[in-house]
Amino acid sequence: MCEASYLYFNKQWREQNKLDHYPIHCDFDFNYGYAVDPLWQTKNQETRDFAIRHYQHVISDLQVILVRR
Repeated sequence: MCEASYLYFNKQWREQNKLDHYPIHCDFDFNYGYAVDPLWQTKNQETRDFAIRHYQHVISDLQVILVRR
């Protein structure tokens, strides 16, 4: 799963995007963060951000906190 997948857990987002026909009955906000592979931790922020968006295996873990609305 990618971080955008968690948008489906937000009732307001599903309604705004006309996706409320999905049989999802929960309503959460969420925050997320990444654990960056050690090889990329020493790179500058711009390089790291580009790699996160375009390359595989840059992120070793995705941490997500769901907060019930």
